[in-house]
Amino acid sequence: MEFKRKTSSLFSITLVVLVISLLVFSTSCVATTTESPKAEAVVEESPKAEVVAEESGKVEPVSVAPEKQAKSFSFVRTEEIFGNKLTFKAENELLVVEYPAEIQDYEVFDFFVVKGSKYDTTGIEIIDIDNGKLAVSYPDAFEAKDVNAVIDLLMVELKAYVEELYAQYTSNMFSFEREERFFGEKLKFEAETGLTKVFYPDYIPASNIYDFVIAKLAVYLDQIDCVHVINVAPGLVEVAYPFFFTAEDVDTAIDLIMVELNDYVGALVAAEQAKAFNIVRTESIMGRELAFNAVRGMCLVGYPEELTDNDIVTFLNDRVAAVAGEIEGLQIGKVGDNVLLVIYPKDLTADDVNAAIDYLVAEIKSYVGL
Repeated sequence: MEFKRKTSSLFSITLVVLVISLLVFSTSCVATTTESPKAEAVVEESPKAEVVAEESGKVEPVSVAPEKQAKSFSFVRTEEIFGNKLTFKAENELLVVEYPAEIQDYEVFDFFVVKGSKYDTTGIEIIDIDNGKLAVSYPDAFEAKDVNAVIDLLMVELKAYVEELYAQYTSNMFSFEREERFFGEKLKFEAETGLTKVFYPDYIPASNIYDFVIAKLAVYLDQIDCVHVINVAPGLVEVAYPFFFTAEDVDTAIDLIMVELNDYVGALVAAEQAKAFNIVRTESIMGRELAFNAVRGMCLVGYPEELTDNDIVTFLNDRVAAVAGEIEGLQIGKVGDNVLLVIYPKDLTADDVNAAIDYLVAEIKSYVGL
């Protein structure tokens, strides 16, 4: 596997240097502030001015020294590391770092998780991480030389960070495939250093995959840093994790996924089975029989041969259409060959369907004058 993720993660270091340098220069700003005893002395001596004003009977205007205004600046700087280009665009209180498009946003985020916690980030805010751009705001006391020094430090830390990632990658290279089955369906896992692809039946909606991840795996993902579900597409899920995860770690994770998956699907199947029903009823109207055979989501109604399909359609339009229109998901699937097919939502229970049959029979009797 090409080491594309190495170069991607190395650019995440953009963030670390920002944090480190901003910390360094925010400290220097604090030092500058504490070296202003003269200003404090002037304020303490101000009562003399008040005494003079009282003795002379005149009110003298008090002059206040204007606050130091932040210097406005902007610059663009380009750096190259391991054959990849970084562009830094600084203006006043915002630094935008542009990195190669193949770098994933989650990799930039991971850097903060791994490295950012050990630095004081007071006054620093990540504005955005999206599609190859990182935007960071910094204190307005920073000058151009401060931001440039941040970038210098960033490049040093970036090189060290990438080399560390590369060492992890090359010392822990692996790949394997594994197949598992659940409820008759097949899953295929293709695992390698830093990434596992999971292939599942493509007729399963992606929304079902998300539901499973949220219901069963989120609790684990919250406890493990830098593990991400980075892609869910028809028939494919991709999971990224740190390079130091071993083949044994990934194999154990697959074991856990299969346990949770079987538990999750088993609960869904049990819930569906609990809702299952089969209703068979016969109703006699004027010596003619109507046969009802209903299951979840569908009911077949058989009617006598002497009734034409047009008779059924006319009755439905006159007596049933208005009520049926108020039930979302209810539709007539077929009228013909002495069979009426009614389709309705699967969340209707056996009691709901029996009540609907009672209503239909009552309307038929009323319709024929009984």
